[in-house]
Amino acid sequence: GLSWQQCEPCSKIFDFFYARPECPGCNEVVINRIQREAVEASGLTRESLLRGYVLDLETRVDGTSSYAFYRNGALYRDDKPLVKIPSLRDVRLALHGQSTLVGTRKASYVLTPDQKPFPVPAERYRGGLPVLDANEHAYYYCNDGSLWKSAAATPGKQERITDVMPRHTLIWTGPSFGLGFFRTAGFERAFLFDTRNAAEAVIDLPPLPGRIVDMYCRFSGSTAWFFVAREYKGSTRHHCFCIDESGAIIATAEAVRNDGSWLGVLQGKGAATQQQGGVEVPFLLSTTNGPVIQLQPIQGRLVERIELKGTELFVKQTDSITYSSRGLFVANRRELVLLSHKQS
Repeated sequence: GLSWQQCEPCSKIFDFFYARPECPGCNEVVINRIQREAVEASGLTRESLLRGYVLDLETRVDGTSSYAFYRNGALYRDDKPLVKIPSLRDVRLALHGQSTLVGTRKASYVLTPDQKPFPVPAERYRGGLPVLDANEHAYYYCNDGSLWKSAAATPGKQERITDVMPRHTLIWTGPSFGLGFFRTAGFERAFLFDTRNAAEAVIDLPPLPGRIVDMYCRFSGSTAWFFVAREYKGSTRHHCFCIDESGAIIATAEAVRNDGSWLGVLQGKGAATQQQGGVEVPFLLSTTNGPVIQLQPIQGRLVERIELKGTELFVKQTDSITYSSRGLFVANRRELVLLSHKQS
């Protein structure tokens, strides 16, 4: 007779049961041995940065980074505790310079070092997730049918950007522009908004019949990568829309959930840019059931260009990945690591 049990410390980070004599999540001897063997085989270095569930990660041009994570019932910003939260259900978090935007089912607020928490009147999407996001310069939220912009440096001063559908809108922001989406009573709309002023552009998305079960957005330079999962006629279909800052769709991809392709799992996507012939070119990184791959928009399609050899030893398809000049950040529900090439 097997006896299933749950490790109390590990259960605060991720939810699983085990029947072994000891918790596999706590068995550092086995974990470290496996990791050492993988490093030797891959040609990569693996640097463990923290233990916990990373909720937001910001990388900068100078190679530095900042992150917020959840561990043992508390939210942390880098290495400093922010606030106790018993559950991550319907929690939204975003980094805004030295401040951290935290939204929960009860309230939303801006946390800034050496200052009192400042409330943010963000409404909740269909009564659940707080509708807010942030970038380095400002934070954004929806309230009473409008999208608003404010900043921790000027608390109480807010700027209205555009109309939205109350309690049915989600937003995401990049360095220079953001993306919003709402759907209600058979009507849907996707739009871009300039985070520096009140300009906006409507995105001409194709019809997305069925029930939307997940969506999120990644940004790289002047490009947004919008991901949607929808249930329709007995299957779940995944979509990726590559959108430029004018709102034009420059490439698309579609897959069925768990079909073995890079888009068969909706998560595990990271966006960045690279210089090619003096031109900034956007690209997408995606986890797979093998190595991480790089894709580029070419003639309306997302085309695989490069495999990142060795990453298959460290990265699962459900992991979160972020590209930086230092290497590839990989996050899951238990830790954050940095993968980089070994120095010869």
